[in-house]
Amino acid sequence: MVEIGTFMGLSACFLASSIKGTLYTINVSASEMKIAQKTVSDFGLTNVKFIVGDSLEALPELVQNIPNLEAAYIDGYHSYRYSMGEYQIIEPLVGNKKSAIFIDDAHKPHPDGEQDGGILRTVDEPGSKRIPILGNRIAVKTFGDFALL
Repeated sequence: MVEIGTFMGLSACFLASSIKGTLYTINVSASEMKIAQKTVSDFGLTNVKFIVGDSLEALPELVQNIPNLEAAYIDGYHSYRYSMGEYQIIEPLVGNKKSAIFIDDAHKPHPDGEQDGGILRTVDEPGSKRIPILGNRIAVKTFGDFALL
């Protein structure tokens, strides 16, 4: 499983404790990652691999080395550039399997001040095989027996 946007590590703990395999978590901030590593350690989890770096740079190399990507949790920068870029890297890897992609739909400004509706634009891009939005904040795309929320 891949998580983008580790922050302080709480989501990583919940995700890692619910899977049998390894959780690979990417975060751009080294200082946040140190806090996340302590959080994960405090939970006693040993199945988390931490990657410090820009997700659009780290993700392509990472996914080449993951034999079975069953799920991804996208919760990094919420700009269109990042959410769509991350989705485009991950979606082909899970599109034909029993897999899921979860995209956090936070409406926070991008760290550089950008607030461009990135998540909603990503899941509702016209004319593409993106995900239709159901309601105000939930988007669903199925992969086998699983759903993209």
